Amino acid sequence: MKQEALVISGGETARVLVMRVSACTGDCRDCGGCAEQKPLYASAENPLGAGPGDYVTLETDTGTVLLSAVLVYFLPLLCFFLLYFLVQGWGAGGVLSGLAAAAGFLAAFLLARRIDRKRAGKPVCTIVDIKENRSQA
Repeated sequence: MKQEALVISGGETARVLVMRVSACTGDCRDCGGCAEQKPLYASAENPLGAGPGDYVTLETDTGTVLLSAVLVYFLPLLCFFLLYFLVQGWGAGGVLSGLAAAAGFLAAFLLARRIDRKRAGKPVCTIVDIKENRSQA
């Protein structure tokens, strides 16, 4: 996956401001979904030596993106339904099955959060191109 970013600080691992892609057309009255987007900062491996002010292209490994999606979306739902039907199959009532399902969802969420914290601060993307080199100017 490729995305544009602005380098905030350089070095072996650069701090970048990621330019979010928006589907906004600018006509807020028709959409009603406008909200102020917060800037997204990330750490990126910097093999090209990009410096502050450079506009760059970032590339994220597809496996990293898919793992993140699985942890955030699929794992909690899987645990939710797995525990619900497992406890239901043991003959428990609906309330107990619902509680087990909620516990499974919460456990999966906490696991995903723990994995995320272990990966925090480590670069998940790499600078693959310098679009506009402003640090040399």
